[in-house]
Amino acid sequence: MRRDLIDGEKTVFAIIVNPRDGVPFVAIKTDHSGVLEYSDVSINRVDTGDVEGVGEFEDDAGSVHNFSSVISGYPRVHTHDGVKTKFSGTGTVLYTALCTAAAMESDRRLAIYVTTSGAGISSGVGRSELAYHWWDLAKSRYGLATEVSGKVTKTLKNQKLVVSPFIASEMEGLLIDALAASLSVSRSSLSVKGASFQASGSMTYTGKADVYTYQRATDKHLVAITTNQIVSEASEFDEGLVDSVDVEALAAMNMTVFSKSSLFWSIVSIAKKAGVASSYINDMIERQRAGVDAEAAARGVERRSNPQPDARRVADRLRALRSDLGWDAFDDEAS
Repeated sequence: MRRDLIDGEKTVFAIIVNPRDGVPFVAIKTDHSGVLEYSDVSINRVDTGDVEGVGEFEDDAGSVHNFSSVISGYPRVHTHDGVKTKFSGTGTVLYTALCTAAAMESDRRLAIYVTTSGAGISSGVGRSELAYHWWDLAKSRYGLATEVSGKVTKTLKNQKLVVSPFIASEMEGLLIDALAASLSVSRSSLSVKGASFQASGSMTYTGKADVYTYQRATDKHLVAITTNQIVSEASEFDEGLVDSVDVEALAAMNMTVFSKSSLFWSIVSIAKKAGVASSYINDMIERQRAGVDAEAAARGVERRSNPQPDARRVADRLRALRSDLGWDAFDDEAS
């Protein structure tokens, strides 16, 4: 159920899985309704609750940044500070969290400040080099994003132009030249004490934008759980308020990060209720108990030394499952 926005209120709305290593992140939406009104989305580690990255939605309909939302029908997002751990897959997690929030807003399950409502996100001009790089890979390799083209025509009627002092000086010089020519007098005999500038007519903007739809996110099994619950910190989670579950994403999740988190048994309970096969449930419990994940050492995820043969077989089955989900496409250093 969509709720009114309250300044500073935090809402857990999803658990997003990093396709590089299966590590889950809690996605939290925070509203800001002071002088500036906007919503931001953070991704938080399940083991420590630490914020790994924050993004937000464009809140100015007249901004040049909002062009992508106008031509695509999906809200524009920003990731100004990016993520803490670069090139680890958390960029994909953050964009997926933003995409999920937008989709939940579009069907009125989550309230956020947006200029355009749609089940996905967009991006375009005015983004960082790292953001450009991620969106390029999302289109060319990950299968998450597509490019759209469009144009917007804006009609102007006596629109006052706000220009910088330097530009105003240049324009005043051009005005003096035009007056001197029209009046057949010398330029030196004219002076302008001040001028205002306005325009009438129409302007057409043409350009391209990148789009990441929620359907693409779910096709790749990156959204394990959606929910809507008010919390004071990331570790709070009520399994009774779960809206939807991706059973494959749950089964493929990295369980080593739950060694110090009470959330683990909630995840197991949710998996059972959602119909995850008992063999996968048993594997999830074994991986959490043994601290084993597929290729954990190579991923930089904790792994106990010399795992037993059964644990190795569990890890092999997990690796095969993630491959079936298409997560191999994210196995690089730029996601």
